[in-house]
Amino acid sequence: MPFSQPTSAARQYLGWLLAVLLPLLCLAGCVSRMPRSPATDRAVAAAPSPTPPVATFTPVPTPSPTFTPTSTPIPTPTATLSPTPTPSLTRSWTYDNLAEHADGRYTLQLSGARVVATFATSRSPVQHWAREILHPLFTVPEPFRPPYPVLRTAVGTPVHVDGTPDPDHPEPRRFLLRVEPDGTVRYVDDDLVEGVGYLAYALDTVWGTTPAANDHAVLQILDAHWFGKTVLSAHPPPVQREIPAHQDNRRWQPARMVGSYVTLDAAGRVTVLGSPEHGTVGERLPVELGELHHLQELNLPGRSAPPFYDVRGQLLEELENGLTPELARQLYVDGFVGEIPPQLGQLPRLRHLDLSYNYLSGTIPLEPGHWRALESLDVSSNLLTGALPDALGQLRSLRSLNFHNNGFSGPLPPTWGQLANLTELTLTHNPLSGSLPPEWDQLQQLQRLDLRDNQLTGPLPPEWAQLRQLQSVILRDNQLTGPLPPEWAQLQQLQRLDLWSNQLTGPLPPEWAQLRQLQGMHLDNNQLTGPLPPEWAQLQQLQRLNLRDNQLTGCLPATWRELGLAMEATWRDLGLAMELLRFCDP
Repeated sequence: MPFSQPTSAARQYLGWLLAVLLPLLCLAGCVSRMPRSPATDRAVAAAPSPTPPVATFTPVPTPSPTFTPTSTPIPTPTATLSPTPTPSLTRSWTYDNLAEHADGRYTLQLSGARVVATFATSRSPVQHWAREILHPLFTVPEPFRPPYPVLRTAVGTPVHVDGTPDPDHPEPRRFLLRVEPDGTVRYVDDDLVEGVGYLAYALDTVWGTTPAANDHAVLQILDAHWFGKTVLSAHPPPVQREIPAHQDNRRWQPARMVGSYVTLDAAGRVTVLGSPEHGTVGERLPVELGELHHLQELNLPGRSAPPFYDVRGQLLEELENGLTPELARQLYVDGFVGEIPPQLGQLPRLRHLDLSYNYLSGTIPLEPGHWRALESLDVSSNLLTGALPDALGQLRSLRSLNFHNNGFSGPLPPTWGQLANLTELTLTHNPLSGSLPPEWDQLQQLQRLDLRDNQLTGPLPPEWAQLRQLQSVILRDNQLTGPLPPEWAQLQQLQRLDLWSNQLTGPLPPEWAQLRQLQGMHLDNNQLTGPLPPEWAQLQQLQRLNLRDNQLTGCLPATWRELGLAMEATWRDLGLAMELLRFCDP
C-alpha cells in the first residue's frame, strides 16, 4: 500500500512537537556534560526521587552464585579504643586567718575519685579559730568535697604575730583539722589546742570523694553496725591522739587513731580499711568485708592488749574471782569475738591483714588459692586454735607472719619452707609441739624467727645454716635437745641468739667464733658441758653472753681478755663456779 501524505493538520502538529522537544533535548545534553558543584550534588541528593510507574512483568529467575569459604578468613577492621581520660581538676585559693591579713592558702587536685590537698599558712591563731570563731576557715568547692568527715593531724611551728619563730616555745604542736561533707573546714576544739597561739604549718593529705556503688553500700553497713563514722583518709592513717605523761608515766607519744579510716583508688574502690576504735565492742567480725573485692589492707586490731588476758585464751581465775562481774565482762568483750568469716579468704587483692588483740576463736579460714597476694598476716593475741594451716605455704608473697599468743597446737608445717619471701615469723606463746622442720632451710629471706614459749622438741637442725639472712633466732622456753650445731657458724648476719631454758647438751662449738655480727647470746638453763672456747675471743661485737645454769668447766680463756669492757659487766652471767671465774694462766 502506497505511503499516504500527512494532512496539513498533522504536519502542523508534528512541527509544533519538534519545535518544543528539540531545544529540550539539546539543553539536556549540554547540562549532562557540565560539572556539578557540591551544592548541586547535595540538592540533588536531598530532592525526593519521583515515583516510577509500576510495570507488571514476570521476573526471570536468576541462579544464585555459590560461595566456597576459603581457609583464610577475610580480615575485619578492628577499632582502636582510646582509654577514657580520668577527670582532673585543680583549684587554688586563699583562706582568712584573722592574723593581720596573713591569709592561708589551699590547693586541691581532683583525679578520678581522689583528692590531693595542701593547706599551708605562715601564721594562724589555731586556738582562737577552734574555740571562738563560729564560721569555718573556708569551704571546699563542690567537686572536691568528701562524702564522710575527714580528720587530719597537722603539725605547726609556734611563731610570733609577725611570723618569726617563737624561741620560748620551740616544740612543734599538733592539732586536728576537720573537713565536713558540706565542704567546711575547721580546727577541732580539744586538749591539743590548749595554749596554742600562732602556728605556721603545711599539711599535705588526700581523701576520696565518690566511693564506687558496691563499696559505698558496704561502707554504709559497716558505719551503721560496726565502726561508727568512717574517715576517708590516706595510708598510713594520719590521725593520731597523744597520751600526756601524767596519765601513763611516759612521755607524750602517739597512742591511738581517731575513728575508722578507708582509702579509695581513683575508681572509688576501697583499698585500705581500718578501725582502731570499734564503735561497738563484743561484735562479730562483719562478713560484709568479703564484698570489698579490691581491698588490699585490712587493719582491725583491738583497742589494746587485755590486761588480764591469759596466754591460753582465758581470764585468770584468781584475778576473775577478785573482779566485779561488770569489770570481768568489760575485759572480755573489748574487741571482736567469734570466728573469722570465710568471706575474708575470698579477697584476691588483699596484701595486709591485721586482726590482732581481739577475741577471735576457731581456726584460720584459709583454703588453697586464697590470699595469693597476701604480704603480712597478724592474728596475734586472740583465741584461735587448731593446727597451723599447711595452705599458708602457698602464699609465696608472704613477708611477715605473726601468730603470737593464741592456742595453736600441733607441729610446725614443713610446707612453710616454700615461703621464699618471708622475712619475719613469730609463733610465740602457743602450745606448738614437734620438731624444728629441716625444710625451713629454704627460707632464704628470713631475718627474724621467734618460736619462744612453745612445747617444741628435738634437735637444732644443722640445715638452718643455709638461712644466710637470719639476724635474730629466739627459741627459748621449749624442750629442744641435742648439741649446738657447729654448722650455724655460717649465719654471718646473726645478731641475737636466744636458746635459754631448753635441754640442749654437749660443748660450746668453737666454730661459732665466726659469728662476727653477734651481739647477744643466751645459752643459760641448759645442760651444756665442757670448757669455754678460746676462739670466742673473736666475737668483738658481743655485748651480752649468758651461760649460767649449765655444767661448764674450766677457767676463763686468757684470750677472752681481748673482749675488753664490752664483756666486763656480764661476767656474772657466765654461771661458772666462783673458783673458775678467773683467767687461765697463759
